[in-house]
Amino acid sequence: MKLSLRTASIPSLLVVAAACASTNADNPPPSKVDDPTALVDAAASDGDGDASDNEPDASAPTCSQAGWCKTDLPDLELTLTDIWPLPDRAIAIAEGATLGVKVLEWTDADGVWKYIDDNSQNEEGLGRYSGKIWAPTSDEVYYGVSPRYIYHGKRLGPPGTAWSWSRSALEDNSYKDVAGHNTANDDHSNPIPTENDRSLGVWGTAADDVYAWHSNTLYRRKSDGTWAGEYVVDDYNTSASEHIYFFSAAGSEPDDVWFVGSRMQSYSSCALAVRKTNEGYRRIVDGDPGAQCSPRTDIPVTTPVPGRLSSIQSVDGGIVGINKFSQRLARISPDGSGYAATVFDRPADGVTYTSIWTSPTETWVSGFMSSGTPLGIVLRASNIAERGTYNVSSIAFNGAPVAMRVYQVRGTSNTNLWAIGSGNAFHKTTP
Repeated sequence: MKLSLRTASIPSLLVVAAACASTNADNPPPSKVDDPTALVDAAASDGDGDASDNEPDASAPTCSQAGWCKTDLPDLELTLTDIWPLPDRAIAIAEGATLGVKVLEWTDADGVWKYIDDNSQNEEGLGRYSGKIWAPTSDEVYYGVSPRYIYHGKRLGPPGTAWSWSRSALEDNSYKDVAGHNTANDDHSNPIPTENDRSLGVWGTAADDVYAWHSNTLYRRKSDGTWAGEYVVDDYNTSASEHIYFFSAAGSEPDDVWFVGSRMQSYSSCALAVRKTNEGYRRIVDGDPGAQCSPRTDIPVTTPVPGRLSSIQSVDGGIVGINKFSQRLARISPDGSGYAATVFDRPADGVTYTSIWTSPTETWVSGFMSSGTPLGIVLRASNIAERGTYNVSSIAFNGAPVAMRVYQVRGTSNTNLWAIGSGNAFHKTTP
């Protein structure tokens, strides 16, 4: 069902948009799974399941039937929160109760994870939580770390050699001159550990076109290595409890970049989306949390859009991502002078969806059952279509689902994919 965002009513559009896609026609599953337990059981019933704990078992298979292979982390306490895959390696950021924030590199040649950070990110006052990570090449990487720092790393020599690190503090533009503002969340980054939404991170289209976000501000890296705030959302409502956050970025080129997040007030939140083109930054989605997310002045999307947007991917000049209001997938697309949305049922009730990644032919979604012990789920669909159906891509071993929150699925292709989260990093190199 294709809806115009200018005319759709709120009962028919509780999210900005949704998109997933049809699965392999040889084994089509139902388009919606009402019982999430069936989803997890399906992941375990193919005989490639894992014991529910994360302790290694030398007698256990190392790969699931779907081709997800367990990799050994240097410390079992690590929770990988984000990963940036490259053709022959991957760079990830993690958190540990005693280790703090750590950065790791995997190489296909060595088949091991190694720490590459200098641990300065855990100095006093830093490292309470990690931000998002991005790497333009195998020899350069950026990541965010609390409270509002961006780290930049460069390899000093050939692969396998040490890295040099520098850091910059982002200017805090949030809540200046807001009378009576509630300062309970003074670092303004709103980490949501159960869903891994962090209002601090880096993304770019190339080594010389790099962006960062923190709270209500979008930054761009200058040629001298400093960060300039290029866009600030500071038109607050009268409520002292209001916060504005960016969570994710995606794009296809320097003149087509999207940033998404949320305007939050007490227990209400409204989706936020900003697009950067050669004409500059333009807010596409925004709303008033105190008025059922009614659109604010001069916003192209005139339909109320509750929730928060996160984990987006660039698709055909628009974006596909996750709306955390109703755990649906979302798509925003240019449509003439305005924007259009496609809406689908969520793949399953009772599942918290955390990330989405798209290749030219397939869509991958990560998440976990959010009641009781978290059980990790990865879903796979063929391309993005009007009517989406979903297929479990099992990460289970030894006949039982893996007890973990899967925070990110991301790859360079359908044969170089990673699914990472609490205590685990799975690598898939099969179709």
